[in-house]
Amino acid sequence: MTKKTILLKIILPICLGVFLLGSALAIYFFVFNRSEQVMLFVPDSKEEPIETEDTLKAKEFLFSYSERLNGYAVAGYKLGEKSEIQIPDTYRNKPIVAIGNGVFKNFTKLTSIVMPQSVISIDASAFSGCISLSTINLPDSLTNLGEQAFENCINLTQVELPNKLININDYAFNNCTGLTEIVIPDSVTNLSGFCNCTALTEITIPDSVTSIGNYAFSGCTSLASATIGSGIESIGYDAFSGCPIETLSINYSIVGSEFNQTSIQTNLKTLIIGDNVTSIGNSAF
Repeated sequence: MTKKTILLKIILPICLGVFLLGSALAIYFFVFNRSEQVMLFVPDSKEEPIETEDTLKAKEFLFSYSERLNGYAVAGYKLGEKSEIQIPDTYRNKPIVAIGNGVFKNFTKLTSIVMPQSVISIDASAFSGCISLSTINLPDSLTNLGEQAFENCINLTQVELPNKLININDYAFNNCTGLTEIVIPDSVTNLSGFCNCTALTEITIPDSVTSIGNYAFSGCTSLASATIGSGIESIGYDAFSGCPIETLSINYSIVGSEFNQTSIQTNLKTLIIGDNVTSIGNSAF
């Protein structure tokens, strides 16, 4: 037997053993280490994301930021029609300052709405067509009521207007046929929006009002008494058309033909002319 043959018989088994040992070690580390790594990254249980107060608000409302008002307006409602809705005071540490256009329009099941005291404006058609709404508590901070804000709220019987209110825009309470009385605060300067309030029996317009808009009280077929203050500078077209006024008290300087289209010619029983009246136009009554 040659030396070469002897070496092969010795070396080959050693190499084979080393190869098999290395393979076994490689398989061991691949299988067991990989398993451990996988296990390290599999959580024992699925953790639910933490919901903040703002994320809960955002699930119910859509908000839009107003730089001019330095706060958020409610721009939409995500949960469909409900009978009672409470609007939050804040969102992202900013106040809720407005109810946007048409947000709750035609929410026919809505009977109660709670608004924060930070709301400055209720925009156009915000609650239009809310036929189940019977009372509304407007926030003390409110300065603006947009066009058609409460139009066709036919079961609305009572509204207390806040003392900071400045603008009551066209058709704000149009067709609120259940509204029997309204008190206009002496903060209001621009007045409109009560046309076709067929249950309204009397109205007193304070001295602060400078403008009465077109059709402001048109179609108020039960309006028997009207008192109009001294601040009036303009009265719009057909502002009192169709109103069967029996008692009229006026105290603004220039009286034109604004009562020409009323039923005053056949219904007027008492006319009180104040000291501030300086001119009464032809065919005024």
